[in-house]
Amino acid sequence: MKNKFLQRLITGAVLVAIVVGFFFLRLVDVSLFSILIALFAIIGTYELSSKLFIFKYTEGVGKIDTNGTSVTQFFLTIVSAFVIVPAYEIFGPITLVSVILSEVLISSLVAIIGKKGMDGVKKGWLSAIYPKVLLASLLFSNALKDNALFALILTFIVSSCTDTFAYIVGSSLKGPKLCPKISPNKTVSGAIGGL
Repeated sequence: MKNKFLQRLITGAVLVAIVVGFFFLRLVDVSLFSILIALFAIIGTYELSSKLFIFKYTEGVGKIDTNGTSVTQFFLTIVSAFVIVPAYEIFGPITLVSVILSEVLISSLVAIIGKKGMDGVKKGWLSAIYPKVLLASLLFSNALKDNALFALILTFIVSSCTDTFAYIVGSSLKGPKLCPKISPNKTVSGAIGGL
């Protein structure tokens, strides 16, 4: 537990340094903060989509799924992650929502055509909506003019505190797993601790 805690502490410190740096860049030009949101969208989408579509774990053995449907859905989510922030910055919020809804529709069709059933459709929806919709809220907060800085700082403080308390309570109390296929170390007690 000590090594993991130290690793999370270092990762958190680096993340804080990056976020603070982008807050200072925001003072130069408000739209520069969108670069940070774009990076989070790409990294978060890659992490989730690779676990949902590409990397499969069975009985402790990992392998890469080369099924055409899975690979197509994976690349669709990644392309969408690269597009959402420029779509918002150039064309506005309606375009951002349109990109996400288009991804939901196309990913669902790919899953149905590829005979992945409702499981493939649900994975497509999850990868389209999370984390992109959550990060889109940062784009909307960044556009709030006078209250933007407060809204953004509050978002980062609340999410950091939630993650910290979830880790501390979850690793201390243990208990049943929350969603072992996506995140094997998350527990119900950790989710309650984060809340």
